[in-house]
Amino acid sequence: MSVSFRHITRFFLLITFITVSLLVFAQNNNGNKEKKPPIEVKFSKYKSEITVQDMFFNVVKVTNNTVNEITFEPKFNLPDNWKTVIGTGSERFIKLDSSKTKYIPVRVALDKDVPGGRAYVISAELIDENGALITPPAYCYVNVPKIVNWGMSTPSRYIYTNKQFNVKEVRFAINNRGNSDELINLEFNIGKHLEMLGTTEGTMITGITIPPHTDTTLSFLVRYNPVEDDIGSFNSKRLSVKAVNGQEEMTKVIDIWFESAESKYVYEMREDQSPLVVDLGTQNLLSDSRITFYNRISGTILFKKERELKYFYNHNNVLYSKKQGGLGYFAFARVLATYKTRKYGVSVGDVSGGTLTNRIYGRGISGYYDFGNQKVKAAITRHFTLPITGVSATYSRVILPSLNGIVSMSYQQDNFLNIETYAPSIGGSYSFLKGHSIGGHISTASSNINATNTQTLGYAHNLYYNGIMKKLRVNVYSHFTSREYIGVFRGLNSSGVSSQYTINKKSNLSASYVTNWYDPIAYQPDSTVYEAGLQKYDQATVLYGRSFKKDKIYASIGPGFQNVFSGQPPTTGYDPFISTSYQFNGSVLVKGEKRHNSISMSVLLGYTTIRSYEDFGFDIDDPAPYFNSIYRLNARVKDGGFFATYFIGANSIIYQKDYLFSGQQSKIIRINPYYRKSFFDRRLNVSINVSLNYYVTQRQDQTSLYSYLNYDLGKGWSVNSNVSFYTSNRFDEEIGRQSYRGINLNLGIRKRFDLPQPRMKFYTLQVVFFKDLNGNRAKDQNEIGIANMLVDIQLQNDSVNYGKFGYFIQTNLLSDVNGEISYVNMPQGSYKISTTNLEGTGEFTSLLGTDFEVNMDKNTIIYVPYIMSNKVYGRIVLERDPYSSEGNIPVDNIKITASDTMDNSYSTLSDENGKFILYAPQAGIYTIKVNNVFGDNFEIERDQYVVDFNGLKEFHITFLFKEKKRKINFMGDISGFDFGGREAQKPLETQPAKKSISEITSELDKIKGPIDPSRVKFKVQVGVYGKDLTKSTKERIIATGNIEITETEQGFTRFTSGEFEDYNAATEYRRKLIDDGMSSDTTFIIVVGDYNGILITAEEAKELLKKKDE
Repeated sequence: MSVSFRHITRFFLLITFITVSLLVFAQNNNGNKEKKPPIEVKFSKYKSEITVQDMFFNVVKVTNNTVNEITFEPKFNLPDNWKTVIGTGSERFIKLDSSKTKYIPVRVALDKDVPGGRAYVISAELIDENGALITPPAYCYVNVPKIVNWGMSTPSRYIYTNKQFNVKEVRFAINNRGNSDELINLEFNIGKHLEMLGTTEGTMITGITIPPHTDTTLSFLVRYNPVEDDIGSFNSKRLSVKAVNGQEEMTKVIDIWFESAESKYVYEMREDQSPLVVDLGTQNLLSDSRITFYNRISGTILFKKERELKYFYNHNNVLYSKKQGGLGYFAFARVLATYKTRKYGVSVGDVSGGTLTNRIYGRGISGYYDFGNQKVKAAITRHFTLPITGVSATYSRVILPSLNGIVSMSYQQDNFLNIETYAPSIGGSYSFLKGHSIGGHISTASSNINATNTQTLGYAHNLYYNGIMKKLRVNVYSHFTSREYIGVFRGLNSSGVSSQYTINKKSNLSASYVTNWYDPIAYQPDSTVYEAGLQKYDQATVLYGRSFKKDKIYASIGPGFQNVFSGQPPTTGYDPFISTSYQFNGSVLVKGEKRHNSISMSVLLGYTTIRSYEDFGFDIDDPAPYFNSIYRLNARVKDGGFFATYFIGANSIIYQKDYLFSGQQSKIIRINPYYRKSFFDRRLNVSINVSLNYYVTQRQDQTSLYSYLNYDLGKGWSVNSNVSFYTSNRFDEEIGRQSYRGINLNLGIRKRFDLPQPRMKFYTLQVVFFKDLNGNRAKDQNEIGIANMLVDIQLQNDSVNYGKFGYFIQTNLLSDVNGEISYVNMPQGSYKISTTNLEGTGEFTSLLGTDFEVNMDKNTIIYVPYIMSNKVYGRIVLERDPYSSEGNIPVDNIKITASDTMDNSYSTLSDENGKFILYAPQAGIYTIKVNNVFGDNFEIERDQYVVDFNGLKEFHITFLFKEKKRKINFMGDISGFDFGGREAQKPLETQPAKKSISEITSELDKIKGPIDPSRVKFKVQVGVYGKDLTKSTKERIIATGNIEITETEQGFTRFTSGEFEDYNAATEYRRKLIDDGMSSDTTFIIVVGDYNGILITAEEAKELLKKKDE
């Protein structure tokens, strides 16, 4: 193989290029090494993250690359208020030989108030003896993470106003306990009855910046305009403040409620408490009917020992009653008087008795007696207008807590139909298992029909079952009376079953089936029997329901079935009318934000077939199956609403028969709006109902309006009126338009006589709050009242009227400008009165206290004197350690308590500056105390003071809390420190405590570098304790004063006292402690040495004073 000269040349050129490149690279590399700085300064950790609770630790590496020895002083540049401790020993300047490296440990205590979310720079400089910079500085970066800790509060969530003071100041505070500025967006949702002065909108949005470690108080003036008839509208009187931190999306919400509290309340009796109520009125004033007059008298007389008499008399046609069949005046009146005690009751007048299926009623007498678990009832009646007499008796008993029974007998002599009937019955109820119950009654009726000399025997029952299981509810019932049963609803057979199955929290499945048979017979006075024919109705429905949007929306759908049977009596020979409908049901209910707002819609779609009908003697085309539907809409708001219904097609038996004859499907529109509202502090009540009906196929419309007004005139008087208007229009092809219109007006007046009752006595309570300037406990002319005192009156449990619902209405009252509140018509009894000063001032103190009692047995005036309080001014002061790891510590909301010699206590809280004012109501000796709420790292110089208000009105005190000194240690050889940045931040180190002097091992070997004799101290150990240290022992040692406490990693607690530079001085101090009786066991009271926080023996400490620099 031959190689050309050209290839050889290229090869040598390539080798030459590579060789030259390597030489250049090597030379440059050597040049870089030669450019190494003569003095190299470097931090071991370039970037760190640390909180203010920790101490930052780093090491500066200094390398002398020169051929000469250098002398330098390390200087560190830190952010403001950061503290540094350098582990360089006692010498200011450091000498470093050529080619040597020096490691300088440094610990930095951050400023407690340093803002977070930022990086801070620390630089290290080397300064020569002339103050000149030797080498460029080295830098490291410390990142302080952001801490988000803010909150919002308000002094009171309930604000009370009245007509005199309807503008109140609303205050709330936002505190930022984090370490960075917080931009807070505030959203105010203002109720419709509230007005925030300065804004006209229902919502206001603003923003505010809160610096770290500060509190900001915001205040606004809000006017409350209550509407008395606005019952249940909670949101209308709510001011909602929503605070949002945009970056962290933290949300705080405060709801402030406004309440109206007047200075006077007048209790008005209910009608069932008033002894006499009289109603008079007239009817048909504008109609073509005869004008009538009515009168009604009623009342309740309350006797002692829970006895009472209720009565009423009502006559709706006073002038014409005697002309109606010659039956007399009282035949058409209704009267009843009932006397009741705890055990029995008797009623005279229009009474009733019997059983559910065989009732007797009329004018007579009835009564009962209660034996506890047994009860008997009886009644004797005579019909108001017909010759019918009835007698009944009932006995019931509770056999077991889950089982009771009842038996009864009813007798009726009907001289109008000439029928005599006996109807006994038996029944009861029983609850079994859990959620299951059955009950009802069965009865027979034996009747003698005297006109035909025949006897019938009928049967009736009323039975039910209710069952509640885990997810299933079932209800079954059956009502039956045979045709021969002479009583209520003869010939009735009604039964049904309904169930609901809960699928989950949002959905359920329900089903129901109902069947009704009604085939009655009626006896006539001429002894003939009238048969109405069988009427039967069957319906079945299955629905699936589900809720949406947190139960604000509920929807249901499902199929249904309906069958209608209407038959003539068998004697007529007519075929029955039968129709069958298949249906589909759907509905939606939407609830509004306010509980009284809602709208519902429903639709019923049907497919109907008329299967049979009567033969009327003329031809009728067989109707074809047809569709029909019903659409309903129901809207409801606070003061009213409306119903709307649209019928398309024949869906009821009436319109089905009409469709059978006319062949026309009916269309009907019905709209029924209504309105109800109260005005003038609920004295005027208005109710309006309108009905609009339009029959499309019949070309007919009907309109009716009914309005009712009642106005309370006060003092038991009221007037009322109702107006009704009706109009009807119909168009006929032959006759034309037919119209009818009618109007009616009724007027009435009522008087309620709230007379004293034998059981209930009513009195007036008046309370007057005033500033007793001269201290004589009497209200003088120049002493002003105290407004805005909130008063809550509660009926005591042992009061004579406790438990009688309605006898007393608890309400909040607010004192007026004269300092007065009053409660008119307060029932007799014992009451507790609680007071709150809404102005929040403590300069005056009530001599009666905030709570006191009153016995209302007469009209009462209570004067509540407020005297000038004695004052204790004070402050909470924290003396902080410059190297503290606790961060910012707030001094607000610290409780300070004053106790007198009678164990009465009064307390207050410090403000954001630690200041407080404590009010003491009377002269005397008080002990002012505060607890150490700052933890074991703080010692309180004095936790209580004793003050004597004997001629003095003010005292000034200070509670000083001192933070314990933090020990910093630079122990061990750091030459092997990891400069790759992998070493984690280390916590502060403290030397472990030793239980006795024999266990204190020497730490001299760990001390590197020159020894600074000025750092050697002597202390006296007064005790070392393990887990057996009791609280009393610890308090006793601390009480001696000048005690330093050290907690060791082994779980020991070491107590030392004093700090001396001279061993002899420490020994003398030890002897003094022993002479003063520090402890009976002097074994552990010894002199120990301390070097930079390192615990050593006293002998080792003396040796260090002699040791020369290594």
